[in-house]
Amino acid sequence: MNDLPRQKLCELLIEYGRSLCDDPRRCEALLKDYCGQYKREIFVLISALKAKIAYELINFHNNIPEVILLSRLANRLKEDFALTEDAAKWAVESWRIALSHTPYEPNHKDLQHHIFAAKQGNISAQARLGWMYQNGQGVNQDYQEGIKWFRLAAEQGDAFSQSWLGWIYEHGQGVDQNYQEAFKWYQLAAEQGYAVAEYKLGIMYGQGLGVPHDDEKTIKWLRLAAEHGYADAQNMIGCIYGQIYKNEKEAVKWFLLAAEQGNDTAQLNLGSAYFRGEGVDIDHQAAFKWHHLSAENGNALAQEFLGLAYFIGKIFNQNYIVNQNYQEAFKWLRLSAEQENASAQYLLGIMYEKGLGVAQDLQEAIKWYKLATGHGHNDAQQALNNILIKIKNETKTDTK
Repeated sequence: MNDLPRQKLCELLIEYGRSLCDDPRRCEALLKDYCGQYKREIFVLISALKAKIAYELINFHNNIPEVILLSRLANRLKEDFALTEDAAKWAVESWRIALSHTPYEPNHKDLQHHIFAAKQGNISAQARLGWMYQNGQGVNQDYQEGIKWFRLAAEQGDAFSQSWLGWIYEHGQGVDQNYQEAFKWYQLAAEQGYAVAEYKLGIMYGQGLGVPHDDEKTIKWLRLAAEHGYADAQNMIGCIYGQIYKNEKEAVKWFLLAAEQGNDTAQLNLGSAYFRGEGVDIDHQAAFKWHHLSAENGNALAQEFLGLAYFIGKIFNQNYIVNQNYQEAFKWLRLSAEQENASAQYLLGIMYEKGLGVAQDLQEAIKWYKLATGHGHNDAQQALNNILIKIKNETKTDTK
């Protein structure tokens, strides 16, 4: 079973809340939108939802050990829907993980139930409390309390909690930053196939954080995370194939997988591949499409690309033309400039200086030229000098 649908289920519950459990048809439609190629996994997850697996997990009151409940639910799912044992167990575990990490505002009674269950050793309750305290969801934010509950769940083998502890030690949130400790917890989660931890392990090997630099292990863990559907890893594997192995077709394959999940960097890379004809035939319409999606997802370089295209009225080819549109150019360049992109800041300065797509405003032009200059943009420095000289000369003329 592929773990991407499990990951998407977690994301959907975080976004839409537990009410999604009451609507199997809607849940199925959303899963098909995000990972429709995994028909088997979606069928198994929705079968579990129809079998009230989520309901029983939500209303679990610790009157029996959690491991027994999970086994019973898997057996029932196996018998009622003629699933294999592995598929049934995967479905139950997927819903347990997704529900354990779903943010919501518990009332006092719910919170006390979670605390009681967690003290009894319930892994799901411990992980849930760890997440709640770490993020201040339904309780006052308390890093130490969050670490306590995450550690208890992690020591029982919960990959989500292990990965969270890795993140906490990596970033020093509530503890002293400790890359060795971060690596330890990421490794425990990664060895269970937890994609986020696999990716983090790859990054740590690549940067030599908490462990000696090792290119072979970097690629090994990044590839595992990519194969488990983690978009950041897919994009990075694409970069490795394109930049190191010079296999542009393989790079495009991984960029596409990540881009289809909404990864803005992969969308930018895919757009660039279509623009330059790297690993694919040149297709400027596809290039513009992926740059536009990346820009809408907040990527500063993609926003600059769109802004520049509209600024100059880019003719990509005979069949695809972007007409010059200063208002549209200003919109995208401003978004990029606000993310400290020096080239966009410089172009924005030009637009304010000349009144292109916006009312002329020399003070705003100076502001953006200065910002771009501060980021090392030489043309912006020259433009700034010119506009200051111009203003000085005009002031002298006025005084005469």
